[in-house]
Amino acid sequence: MNRELDFLDKEVPGSIENHDWTHEVFPEELREIYDPEEVTIEPYESIEDLVGEVINPYRSSDLPLNNPRPFPGFVNFLDLAKRLGAEFFGFYLPYHKYHKSNRWGIYLMKEPILEHCNFLYDSQEEFLGKEILSYEEVQQIFIYCIFRHETFHYQVETFITRMELVQNKALFLPYQSEVEPLVRNSKHWLEEALAESSVVRSRYVFNKNKGVKAKHITALYEWHLKMMPPGYSDYECEEYNGPDEAHKYFASQLKETARNPKAILPKSMTVKSLNLHDFSSVPTYWVSNNRIKQIY
Repeated sequence: MNRELDFLDKEVPGSIENHDWTHEVFPEELREIYDPEEVTIEPYESIEDLVGEVINPYRSSDLPLNNPRPFPGFVNFLDLAKRLGAEFFGFYLPYHKYHKSNRWGIYLMKEPILEHCNFLYDSQEEFLGKEILSYEEVQQIFIYCIFRHETFHYQVETFITRMELVQNKALFLPYQSEVEPLVRNSKHWLEEALAESSVVRSRYVFNKNKGVKAKHITALYEWHLKMMPPGYSDYECEEYNGPDEAHKYFASQLKETARNPKAILPKSMTVKSLNLHDFSSVPTYWVSNNRIKQIY
């Protein structure tokens, strides 16, 4: 990847930016909770190493953060999840902006993830009819689901990088600045809708949770998605006649840097067609808040 990015930096004006870590990478609603002076960011060699270390067989304190009263100034975690979607549980920093500072990669948010796992574990009757999954299983399922969601953004960036190299034209940054603002927080936000679609249909997630029936994983995550905001909850892409057609439309948006592309690419030229499922090269981080670490 270094050679490709060096080429873009030198030969394709406007295709690469160089950013360092700032607190502004957190969603605005999280900046109060994740104060830069009170945050621990732990790198992991792989998502498997992270899961193996952070899965806790014991429930967290009976003082859940979904009840904000014990924590003055804290907002309701579940309410934030319903407003922010997957961005509340993790985010992806692209190498188009953060490669030189070595900050690119996937950042998973400890407290929101584990608190939501508490909520999902307690809500099993809603989506399974009875308590079937152990607390450990719920944690492992949900962490891999959020990780898979974020890897879709990596797949998108890989796809668009190849187009930039072929077209000798900046596409990724213009798409983020010119197209994404037009569709954000709507059913037309195809990058988030397709990211969630990739999770719901993910063999990767199923294979990482082989002790759990695939239908139980799907039931858990689809129930979770019903609470999420537009874009995230539109994973069936009904406005586009399903995910396959949405993939074609989204790839065309990327190619043309346009909200309404003039020509729709074929199925063989989509993010999905990359068939990229090796995420071992993607840096992965576990972000925690030192003030509330003892709760977890």
